[in-house]
Amino acid sequence: MKRVAAIILILIPFLSASADKPDAGRVSMPSFTWDLKFGFSATGTYMNHAETEGHTLKKYSQDTQVGHFFSINGHYNSRLYYIKTGIGINKNKSTFYIDLNSWDENSERKNELGITTSAFNLSIPLQTGIHIVNNEPYSMSLFTGPKIRVPFVDDASSTILGTNDSDISESLAELNWGWTIGLTVRTGSTLIEFEYEIGISNISKGFTGTYNGVNTDGMRLDRHVNILSFSYGIVF
Repeated sequence: MKRVAAIILILIPFLSASADKPDAGRVSMPSFTWDLKFGFSATGTYMNHAETEGHTLKKYSQDTQVGHFFSINGHYNSRLYYIKTGIGINKNKSTFYIDLNSWDENSERKNELGITTSAFNLSIPLQTGIHIVNNEPYSMSLFTGPKIRVPFVDDASSTILGTNDSDISESLAELNWGWTIGLTVRTGSTLIEFEYEIGISNISKGFTGTYNGVNTDGMRLDRHVNILSFSYGIVF
């Protein structure tokens, strides 16, 4: 996912150079537009810090899983810049695995904890962008900005894998923050958009119960979700 952001940044000088070429027939897009978008997203887990019973855990793995989303957005446009906000509904799912004994180099037994987090989210972006190309009916732009995600309480949940004889449970945060960077390409009334969201806030509030003899009251898994999304939309 980090490679996508790097590629976008590398392309900026080349795209800007083409945008600076004189174009006598250049026509700007309307001052206000809005769009409907449908898309898919790949969600990954990033562990900022993990500890249990005062020990730091360093080894974890994950499964990248695909979700989907729908959004409606409004754009306030100038010739060069624009501001975008809107509202969306996202279905995200992520799974990761961590060895609770990995802090002990002499341990011969794995105590692997697996957690699948699934949630419908209400998402609200507040993004600003720059038009690299703004010549109707074509446009290309880069954008960045924060995004707020509010999980639907009745649907957001964590499933602890392999816990038939354990009573562990997890509480999820009611509000999540992320920072986005992306690229939008528009031809006429259709658009294609790529977006990478870096999770800023910890999605986990904490654990209760025990897991294979480990008291999870002292367990902290400061984890974030990074989301790479692709969408197709219609501009009005």
